[in-house]
Amino acid sequence: MEEIRVADRQELWKCPANQDIADALERIADLMEAQGADRFRVNAYRRAGRSIGNRKEDIAELVLSEKDRLGKNLRLEDIPHIGKKTASLVREFVRSGRIGLLERLEGEIAPENLFRSVPGVGDELARLIISDSTFMIFDSSFRQRLATA
Repeated sequence: MEEIRVADRQELWKCPANQDIADALERIADLMEAQGADRFRVNAYRRAGRSIGNRKEDIAELVLSEKDRLGKNLRLEDIPHIGKKTASLVREFVRSGRIGLLERLEGEIAPENLFRSVPGVGDELARLIISDSTFMIFDSSFRQRLATA
């Protein structure tokens, strides 16, 4: 795995493996779905994630060189299910270690919807988890008081 210097953060970043990229795209799909986004858009991110996860060649290497392992020119957009927007997100992730869209989606989702996106957690359990009496176990000051008691 190649290390590159991230220009805006002046640090070394290890390029993500294909599965890391696929997981990030799947996470985007999950968050969009939890927010009620168009199902075709959600499924497009899922298909793109599967497509990248199933690739044998190193996607990060492809992003950095725009060539496959045989030296042939190959763009991300040439991979099935990868459009311009998704290719842009993958390039951003490989080059910086971040995806702005994913960070924005994670910041926008309501806690109840976030818990609901966990397999096995439905509406009732999600409401219970975020209710005041249950949610206080996640409060750091409450945990500190328990630890010192």
